[in-house]
Amino acid sequence: AYATSKQGGLAAVFSLAREFPKLHFRAIEPGVTPGTNLGRDMSPALRLVGNAMQPFARFMPYFSTPKVAGKMIAGVVTDASDATGVYYDEKGHPMKASKQVSDPQFADRYIAETRALLATLPANDE
Repeated sequence: AYATSKQGGLAAVFSLAREFPKLHFRAIEPGVTPGTNLGRDMSPALRLVGNAMQPFARFMPYFSTPKVAGKMIAGVVTDASDATGVYYDEKGHPMKASKQVSDPQFADRYIAETRALLATLPANDE
């Protein structure tokens, strides 16, 4: 479910970036952040390992810390360039998404089906 939701978010970024080129849509992969509450469903032993790894995370590929990830995210979000439809890795560098999510037809279908689903929900007139 987690991977599916991540891929859906990427599909949305890619499709919406094409649909609304004047807006900037960006996706960010902040990296694995050991020692955070994101691993709360892991076994106690794995949580202990994650906590022990936290001081070294910034030096490991695909890993990060909340502080480092926060700075990287702030940089991507406040970037004044015209970059849109870009997927950034844990270091703030553009990266490639999966072949399926990178396929414009798949991403556009994802958005169309999401809009169709949302149209079936009752309006919230509060």
